[in-house]
Amino acid sequence: MNGPMTRNRLARILEAYGGNPSRWPEAERAAALALLESLPDAQQLREQALRLDLLLDASPETEPSPELRTAVLSARPRRSAPRFRLLPWRDRIADLFGEIVPGLPARRMAATVLAASFLCGAALGAFGGNPDATAAANGEYWPGAYIASIYQSY
Repeated sequence: MNGPMTRNRLARILEAYGGNPSRWPEAERAAALALLESLPDAQQLREQALRLDLLLDASPETEPSPELRTAVLSARPRRSAPRFRLLPWRDRIADLFGEIVPGLPARRMAATVLAASFLCGAALGAFGGNPDATAAANGEYWPGAYIASIYQSY
């Protein structure tokens, strides 16, 4: 609590925690008890809270019916799931791409990386050159020949 205990704050404590001081927040308990002793008006508020506590303590504890449980749970506000959620390591990559390409949304990062890898693969396939391309074209090249020559004894 910031500052001295006020009547309004005491009223809120009594409404929230009841008239029993052991249920009150420990940090505010001493100030609230001091205010109770100094204001007769505050004593009336505590007596009302104690009467309500007695009524609540006397009421039987019951389990809610399945219908009530269903009604309450169906009335709760639903949180919409995020459309796109990054994993922690992907957050770091998104931060890196955000520094390299400012303004690039995290959602488009995956598409950008995929397109770049496709273009690199296509360029290497088209222009990378195979040293045995002519031998392969003539049918003289067999990729398993090297492995077969190593493992002839098997």
